[in-house]
Amino acid sequence: MHYNRTSAHRCLPLYFALPSRTIAQLTCWLAGLSALALLTACSSTHIQSARISAVPGAVSFHNVLVVAMDPRPDIRSQFEVDMVYFLQHYKVEGIASYKQFAVSDFKGGQEEIRKKCAAAGAESVLLVRTTDRTSFGRAFPRSLGSLDGSTPDETTYELFTAGGNIETEMCLDARLYRVSDAAPVWNAQVATLLKDQYDSRAVAWTVAKDIVSQLAKDKVIP
Repeated sequence: MHYNRTSAHRCLPLYFALPSRTIAQLTCWLAGLSALALLTACSSTHIQSARISAVPGAVSFHNVLVVAMDPRPDIRSQFEVDMVYFLQHYKVEGIASYKQFAVSDFKGGQEEIRKKCAAAGAESVLLVRTTDRTSFGRAFPRSLGSLDGSTPDETTYELFTAGGNIETEMCLDARLYRVSDAAPVWNAQVATLLKDQYDSRAVAWTVAKDIVSQLAKDKVIP
């Protein structure tokens, strides 16, 4: 007797469910890749800082009110939230000021500002503001070894049409004050070189991380 063999093809489901643990791992992996891609928009950050030794009784602070002096609500809140996040890594309580104060609240007299910070329960206050912002381009010459005859307008045109790069240098001033007597304890100059088409969220994340790291290096926070 002869038997005919038939092969039964199994139909795969159109979708299947992954274990929740696997989904969580994939989510973290993708989030890490996204953060890495965003951080490439910020090419470099340099900080020059100093702790003011002339201030008597200055110790490390465990509580910091963060104030980003930026009129744009989204930029201000993002930066302050990032600062609070990195301060927590050093077991320092960070307070995002945008939840309680407007930027104009920090433009009055020193004693008035000090009382507002004290009422918020702050031990110290960190004021960060932009002091300078300069954009410049790096255009390629029209021919090898030749830039003669190029007017500024021509050079600008070539910058946008011949593969040139536009970079922006952003300078920030950061100052930390003790709330009890409004004494300045620490100050820093932050210079960040941004690439063309940078992401503002990535910049805020990077600058906040670097400032908090510098505060720890200078022993202003634990």
